[in-house]
Amino acid sequence: MLQLKHRLRKHGIAVRFLPNQVMRAFLEDSQYSNMEPLFIGPTVLLVSKEPKVKRDAAGPEGCAPDGAHGSLH
Repeated sequence: MLQLKHRLRKHGIAVRFLPNQVMRAFLEDSQYSNMEPLFIGPTVLLVSKEPKVKRDAAGPEGCAPDGAHGSLH
């Protein structure tokens, strides 16, 4: 895991590991409280300074590579 963290850092991506207690406390009073049961293990947060998703990473017709539809902004 440490090797992955260092590789991502080379590309300007920060990696943070958050315990469930932190995530549950955040979700508890938010509009995403219904997602709380999904957090059953440690949570990894990846943060990049890139302001938005690059369009060239999208699949056909502006879809995400997995076929999910949505805005890329």
